[in-house]
Amino acid sequence: MAKVLHYLRRNAIGALALFVALGGTGYAATGGFSQGGTLRACVNAEGGMRLLKSGRRCHKGQKAVAWNQQGIKGATGSPGAPGAQGSQGPIGPSNAYETSLGATGPIASTPEFSLKTIATLAVPSGTYVASAKPTIENNTAEEEAKIVCDLTNDQSGEEDADEITLVKKPNEGFFDRRAIALEASAKLPAGGKWQLQCSTGSKHLELFDIKIQAIQVGAVTRTFLP
Repeated sequence: MAKVLHYLRRNAIGALALFVALGGTGYAATGGFSQGGTLRACVNAEGGMRLLKSGRRCHKGQKAVAWNQQGIKGATGSPGAPGAQGSQGPIGPSNAYETSLGATGPIASTPEFSLKTIATLAVPSGTYVASAKPTIENNTAEEEAKIVCDLTNDQSGEEDADEITLVKKPNEGFFDRRAIALEASAKLPAGGKWQLQCSTGSKHLELFDIKIQAIQVGAVTRTFLP
């Protein structure tokens, strides 16, 4: 065996040329030269080499050599560089939730800074843009009546509030009626309730056409004005 290895060292260039000419191990695998993952060849005294097919032997005066068709597994390479960021996906579907109430009738007066719940809207988890719009009418004996209404979320605390003063002129047959528009947004990991609450010192203000809407969106981007 030592003589064979010595011979191969002396004829390394010729052996390599033969291997390349044969197309590497692919030729051996398809040409029937592979025997259980091992390649066998015969080397004569002049330095000629020929591959042996399975079941064949070297001729007299030739040396038999063999090597593995596939080397041992190399070390794992380092991770490649991160790929480029993909394009933004399409906007997902949105869901809308709504509750409405025709009229409340006269609402009782409340202590100062105390809010009375007029309507609620329950929603599942998600990010929402919500709005509420009650219409208020001054049917009291008072010439002026103030009311404060608030749209708030019971989980996030996000809210919007507004106050209006309704003027009544009974001698002219005029009863003041106006609407309050409220909007708020919130991210609700576990869902929650949107609530319309109002407070007034008058005894008989009436609310009509009450509506709360909540639209589920992908995200809300807020910009604060200077």
